Amino acid sequence: MQGVRFPRIGYYMSEDKFKNNSWELVMQAGEEMGVTFIKMDLEKDLADQGPFDRVVHKMTDELVAENTDERARQRLERLATYLSAHPGILDSEPVAKQRGFLQREKLCELLAELSNDLKRKDDGSKVQCPNYLVVHERSPCYSPDLDRASIQFPVITKSLPACGSAYSHTMGVVLTEEGLHAFDPPFLIQEYYNHNCILFKVFIIGDFLHVVRRPSLRNFDPRTEHGLKQEDLIFNSQDPPPPHLFDGSIAIEDASLWPNPPEEVLRALNRGLQEHFGVHLLGFDVITQVETGRYAVVDVNFFPSYKGVPNMGKRMASFLAGCT
Repeated sequence: MQGVRFPRIGYYMSEDKFKNNSWELVMQAGEEMGVTFIKMDLEKDLADQGPFDRVVHKMTDELVAENTDERARQRLERLATYLSAHPGILDSEPVAKQRGFLQREKLCELLAELSNDLKRKDDGSKVQCPNYLVVHERSPCYSPDLDRASIQFPVITKSLPACGSAYSHTMGVVLTEEGLHAFDPPFLIQEYYNHNCILFKVFIIGDFLHVVRRPSLRNFDPRTEHGLKQEDLIFNSQDPPPPHLFDGSIAIEDASLWPNPPEEVLRALNRGLQEHFGVHLLGFDVITQVETGRYAVVDVNFFPSYKGVPNMGKRMASFLAGCT
């Protein structure tokens, strides 16, 4: 096919990632374009598995485990050794760039930098970054630290690791100071913005951008919430929100009532995120704050599932083959 720059592409990802990403559709689209996708076995030397024109991989699980799992460390080492010996291979989304997605504290720092950059460029007048605080040890009273960070209730607590385990996706809405004492440090506290139960998942493949609307948590007012125990406010961010944390009266698909963020805002965020993280395959979650109408990026993911993206297989294959 005309325009193919990288006809032989090596790929590596977990089996769950392969299924969740419908990667077979990418391989099928690549075959129709004259592109061969070759699964890399990082349990073995890569020298006999190529040649490759480009490689794409998701190594976040290995990065999380590299200090405790010898096999994970060896997989990282084999890839690094092979790429060092073959500098002509284009390494799409290098491992060093993926490290920026491992810790939520680092993610929050980068998002704060991005928010400030957008404001200086006049692209971010409608974008804000939630204030956050990292708790490293227990305290009899967290209020002074929250005040210094300009954080008011409600808040949301998250683990510091952003990926690599079920624990990293367990979060909690907290309405009072007392509720914070139910969590064992270290953890991250982030402002909770009411957003009418709507999460805008923005999927990025290079310059391509697509928004998928997903149900999210309901609005909270600490002054009127009664009868909820802290354990009732714990949830897994990868699952649909439990019924008592969701408002079914809001029609989340009604874009006339609850429109998507403007495309120019999302494209400004995409440019900034790619510049800050140095990758081209990512997703970010945006909410619209009810009280102000401003937009906030509340999470960023490397190489997401792309569920709901039309023609994902062809778009991904075209991007990796260098056609777009």
